[in-house]
Amino acid sequence: MRKREFMRRLRSELDGMSEDKKEDLLAYYDELIEDTIDRTGETEEEVIAGLDSIESIVKKAKGQDKKIKYEEESVEPEVVEVEDVPSKKEKKSKEEKKGGLHVGRIVFFFVGIPIWVPIFWVLIWLIVTLYCIAIALPIAGALSIVYGVMTFFKNFTWGAFYFGVGCAVVGLSFILTPLIIKFANLFGKLIGVWFKWVFRRK
Repeated sequence: MRKREFMRRLRSELDGMSEDKKEDLLAYYDELIEDTIDRTGETEEEVIAGLDSIESIVKKAKGQDKKIKYEEESVEPEVVEVEDVPSKKEKKSKEEKKGGLHVGRIVFFFVGIPIWVPIFWVLIWLIVTLYCIAIALPIAGALSIVYGVMTFFKNFTWGAFYFGVGCAVVGLSFILTPLIIKFANLFGKLIGVWFKWVFRRK
């Protein structure tokens, strides 16, 4: 289940609960899901699958008279006294602060262009180079084997040499190609994580 569907169903099941408590609970699970995704790298579906069922969440929430807020690293909603719940002014200040952090990442993105553009350019070329090597190794080995077989009839020594080198390269490609592809994918993910962090919505 995606987060949007989870939040929609949760909101629907919370009908009859006070508006403040409903919004507190929805805000808690929204922040919990986003924080867990950022910390663990899991997908929305995986995070939501690890939560209690919506029916269980609603049952627990309706059985509590105190308010709920989100604390990072918490697994279950933390129940706090009413006086500990931030006022609307404090909540607005916190949201403005979060918005500032978001703008700060955008500014950092553009200010750091002279630094990260060359780095990513090198990473992109490294990814392309690794994929080219992964493709070229088995092809080169196969061509060497074919050339070796063709050379057998003219010069047995050189034919055997090319044939042996081709077999060695093909065998090596079976070992190195998966590793090369894995490293190339890793570099690609690093680039994706960077852009996701910069343009992540708060």
